[in-house]
Amino acid sequence: MSQQNYNWKRFWCPRSGNISLRDGGYLDDPNTEWGKACNPDLVSLEEFTDVPCLILLGEPGIGKTNELEKLKKYTEKTICESNKVLILNLRSFTNLREDLFKDETFINWLKGSHHLYLFLDSLDEGLLSIKNLAIGLVDEFKKPQYQSHINRLHLRLTCRTFVFPAILEDGLKAFWGEDNFAL
Repeated sequence: MSQQNYNWKRFWCPRSGNISLRDGGYLDDPNTEWGKACNPDLVSLEEFTDVPCLILLGEPGIGKTNELEKLKKYTEKTICESNKVLILNLRSFTNLREDLFKDETFINWLKGSHHLYLFLDSLDEGLLSIKNLAIGLVDEFKKPQYQSHINRLHLRLTCRTFVFPAILEDGLKAFWGEDNFAL
């Protein structure tokens, strides 16, 4: 079966926001004056580039992975002259410490002074093979060697809405701070 890929501009809504599908179930274009008035909470991913910790939640098949890839390309093109980008798919992880925290790009970031844009895709699928993946991320980021570098780490993570663990949300908010976290 072939997979259809539509190159639509997508809009995201913070979990605390609202979406109006008043036009027979269709979304008014948030880039227009009327669409912005109907859906003031909707934004494109490019508007989130300044948020240090960004979590994209959504249902299966809505394009989270494609959006993450677009955000990665946008980040590389506009932000990353002297900074680094690391993208990993959590569904293929077998060992969190080996697969992420011992990755050469991650280690070089710790040793350097540049920013790292860390893109982690498919947390929900990663949880199937590593049961303690969420708490493992929280526990690792709590370590002192990461705390002193938090201002240089930008996390972008995707997950299915109903699977996203509260313990990870709380841990990431504690690590980055409420004002530096978007969901």
